[in-house]
Amino acid sequence: MISTNNDLMLNLEYFLKKNYKKGIYFETPPAIGIWKQIGLLWKYYPNEASAKNDLKKIITLNKLYWNDLYKIPIITKKNNKILHLQVVQSHYVILIKKYSQLLAENGDMEGAKIALKKILKLNSEDKLNTKFILMNLYVFEKKCPEAKKIKVELNNIDYSKNKLFLESVLEYYQTCEPKNVEINKIKNQIKQVDLKNTPNLKSF
Repeated sequence: MISTNNDLMLNLEYFLKKNYKKGIYFETPPAIGIWKQIGLLWKYYPNEASAKNDLKKIITLNKLYWNDLYKIPIITKKNNKILHLQVVQSHYVILIKKYSQLLAENGDMEGAKIALKKILKLNSEDKLNTKFILMNLYVFEKKCPEAKKIKVELNNIDYSKNKLFLESVLEYYQTCEPKNVEINKIKNQIKQVDLKNTPNLKSF
């Protein structure tokens, strides 16, 4: 008898419920229950309440792993052809950003920014996205001089077709330079992106 996907999910759900007190960790969390990042893995919790009760431990462990234990793979001219190394670094970068988000959501803005700055030191394809996130954090804190330094670095980048980037820049201007004439330009660019992404009903 061949097991269906539904059978597998039911078996997994049963396994999780019976064993979660022992601690269950997955590299990629399935769509069952609540999963919280612990370093490079995800820990299962049966509900948000149990995860919340463990929040202090979750943050402490993540700080230990990301600050003291993990060494992020460095891509250089000598090893940039090694696909596996690139994949590993990319995986680390994704999880560092998740870790940064965890810290920011729980009030540790400095820790969140330090985590993001680790990515900026790498030869990573995610540098641009990380710069926007870091700028967003400075804007949220209303630390405009720091946010402006990043904004200046982004001036030579064409982000006119990326709505998320445009919204970040708009938030920067509205918070730090509310009289800047660029505000209307950015708003119009956002509208243009929205128009391009709106389905044309006549084409159906």
